[in-house]
Amino acid sequence: MHRPDIPTHVVKIVHNTVVVSVRKCKDFESSGQWNVTTEKDGKQKTTIFDAVMVCSGHHTDPYYPVESFPGIKKFRGQYFHSREYKNSDGYKGKRVVIVGMGNSAADIAVELSHTASQVFLSTRRGAWVLSRVFDDGYPWDHCYDTRFETFKRNSLPMSLLAHLTEKKMNTWFSHANYGLQPIDRYNFIFFS
Repeated sequence: MHRPDIPTHVVKIVHNTVVVSVRKCKDFESSGQWNVTTEKDGKQKTTIFDAVMVCSGHHTDPYYPVESFPGIKKFRGQYFHSREYKNSDGYKGKRVVIVGMGNSAADIAVELSHTASQVFLSTRRGAWVLSRVFDDGYPWDHCYDTRFETFKRNSLPMSLLAHLTEKKMNTWFSHANYGLQPIDRYNFIFFS
């Protein structure tokens, strides 16, 4: 059954392809379309797209705060930015410490936990860890972005919302037991 509220667009992911150029079409002012030239296996192809997104992330330039780690120059192991991580090859039986608790750090820690002998996550101030899967296996946003939840977020005081959200996050695992309990309360980001 077709539902008009669900887009019927097809998402196509193309791997091992270089984007050679992205240029506005000649009629861009009226169409808003883009000419995207790609190259794969030595062959170039130009395709017209209605939209272009550059999703390189805000950490495209690795930042090494080496001044925060006295003695790093004497360290005999390997250190690098998460941007340089490709896969878990070469970590079998090794002890690894990951500094930070962002999405990349957590994803890499999970992957390395299957290969390395030990993986440690290091965080300066703790972090609230949100499960990607909510109760009964539903996606988190499927349960969180409902009319009722939006009504709650718009009606309840922030301190009560923070308390309820922290309590829910602690049902998955106790943040305090793992040294992750942040000093700061959970902050909400609202989108209009």
